[in-house]
Amino acid sequence: MATISSLLADHVSLEVRSVDRLFLQGYVPRLQSEGLVVRFLLDRGFPIPSPAVLGRIGTGYVNRITDFIAKNQIPVVKFAKGDVKEEIARKHFRQAEREGRYGVVMVGICQEKTSAWRGWRDGGPDSHPHFVYRRQSIFPKNYYFYIRDPDWGPSFIKTVAYAPFSCWVYLNGNEWAKQQAAHRGLECAPLDNAFAACEDEAALARICSSLHATDV
Repeated sequence: MATISSLLADHVSLEVRSVDRLFLQGYVPRLQSEGLVVRFLLDRGFPIPSPAVLGRIGTGYVNRITDFIAKNQIPVVKFAKGDVKEEIARKHFRQAEREGRYGVVMVGICQEKTSAWRGWRDGGPDSHPHFVYRRQSIFPKNYYFYIRDPDWGPSFIKTVAYAPFSCWVYLNGNEWAKQQAAHRGLECAPLDNAFAACEDEAALARICSSLHATDV
């Protein structure tokens, strides 16, 4: 009986190793504890560290996103339950590739579970009320910025307008290798997440193994 290993050995003529998907998480270091949240607001010039201020910051962020979308005429997709985000974004990437465009090709919006700071009043006079903060699970709007990058190809940044204002960056090492091969004029036959053939296997292998943290 044929095994996976034997089938691959009989039919695969090109083999290179590369980093696959990368997920990076970003956050505001000074919003990781209750005391730091209060200090964050005080240091920004607010004499009363009210949760309404966090809301104001978030609203301003959303307004800037809206302005950015309108200014650059970026398509917006509101994801529904069950949607395969990658499939929806793919057609926008392909159109951008046909037109030779880089940058944000689509913004996706959906509500997803997120851990965020929520605050409420806990005593104190009206002139200087006391607020406490706790992390809670909420379902705010998440914004997906799908980006066609000259070095990384298809990628996205996901962000949310609620403190601690976390963001996630998705990159793909295989797509990076495809872009580097194209920049160097190396003829390859790319697949969805692999290579079907390449005129110089050794050169492609060197590209794949050269990915470094500085590139990220």
